[in-house]
Amino acid sequence: MKRLLLLILLVFGLPSLSFTNTAIENTTRTNINLHFYTTGKITSKEFNQTIKLIDEKRYQEAILLYQKIISNCEEELQKEDIDTQTIRKIRTNIGICYYLIGISYYDQREYEKALLYFQKLKSTYAEETRLRAVAQIYLGKCYYKLAHCYLKKKDFSKAEEGFKKYINCYPLGKHIESAHLMLALCYMNQAKTRKGINELIKSGKLWSAVGITMAILTGGILLLVLIIFLTKLFYQKRRIAIPYPAIKWGLKDIIIVEICFLIFSVLSLLVLKNLLLSVLLVNLIVIGLIGYLVLFKYKLKISALGFRKLALKKAAVYCLSGVIIAIAFGFLYDFCLNRFFHIQYTQFIANFLLSLKLKKELFFAFIFITLIGPFCEEVFYRGFLYNGIKKYLGIRWAIVLSALLFGLMHLEWIGMIPLVFMGIIFSYLYERSGSLWTSIIAHILINTIAVVLLFN
Repeated sequence: MKRLLLLILLVFGLPSLSFTNTAIENTTRTNINLHFYTTGKITSKEFNQTIKLIDEKRYQEAILLYQKIISNCEEELQKEDIDTQTIRKIRTNIGICYYLIGISYYDQREYEKALLYFQKLKSTYAEETRLRAVAQIYLGKCYYKLAHCYLKKKDFSKAEEGFKKYINCYPLGKHIESAHLMLALCYMNQAKTRKGINELIKSGKLWSAVGITMAILTGGILLLVLIIFLTKLFYQKRRIAIPYPAIKWGLKDIIIVEICFLIFSVLSLLVLKNLLLSVLLVNLIVIGLIGYLVLFKYKLKISALGFRKLALKKAAVYCLSGVIIAIAFGFLYDFCLNRFFHIQYTQFIANFLLSLKLKKELFFAFIFITLIGPFCEEVFYRGFLYNGIKKYLGIRWAIVLSALLFGLMHLEWIGMIPLVFMGIIFSYLYERSGSLWTSIIAHILINTIAVVLLFN
């Protein structure tokens, strides 16, 4: 459920990626008086030539000339009969050259090279050039730009480092909220839930993120509820019998379970601030509520949820065929993303597993992902939700809608298509075999294979 907040960070983050306004740009570019001094070999004519090259965006030529000027300045500093005032002028010239080389690299989006020159300017020549504040501004810009580049490449650890450095450069900056938001995005992708929530709080977007994400999930659930309600109303007006009257739980029970799922997901995440514990707690609560409704409220047997015996040979055929089809589709989907859209997609759960370092955490995560999670999801999505939809809409619509909700609730938007496809397969296996064990075992096998492939 940590992914409940992850996607919405982009909604808030994208409009605020322009981390500096036009006024700052103008201040750093047009309103700086660069006092260049003529000393020995260095002439103002040569310096003015380099300014013209920058205006014409001939950056490489300008950089070569600045480096030549720096070399000449360093030669002059080696003279023995040089006075203090001249030394100061020469150092000013060197500092200005560092600044303009940094600007040239920055305009070419070579932020790592620009960063080196602005760091040197700030640490060594800031006093003579009076460009300390400007160097600080551009240091922050470079850190932010680099962090954003790493974020696009999904190198979240380097992106995290860049946003931290930007925040240190601009602790009270106008666009600091955007930096905290992007840092939260990095933490969330590395499964650092507690740190991610803290950064969300600093950005002031926590409750907005929760609210909008809840609205997205609730919208999907309400659409499903509306479809079922209208179908039920249609049956009543036409006096048509419900297709599967043996399924006792109905629309009200589906709504109750879904609301509990959403509420406890958010509360557990905010209170526990631990992904594994919060997801485990929510799963136990939902499964417990389903068990109460089926076993105690409607006094049905456990077989009502699909827990029925199945011949071993038949179960093996169904499970293996479902697993092979699902994995083949997943590989094909990844291939198409890479080949045609140049997208290398990694599911959130994979990033989460790779972020774990303690053996105890890794073992518990492995058990949850390969056993507990698949079992609870199949009871919820197939045993309870699929049957509840099937009661009113029949098998085909139940397969499609339960699979769509299965994909939606995972909040894996790039990977939603294979998740929906898996949901269709699991529902089909359950319906064809008549036993929930087939979808549970197939789900367990797919998750286990995915984890093994990830670590290999």
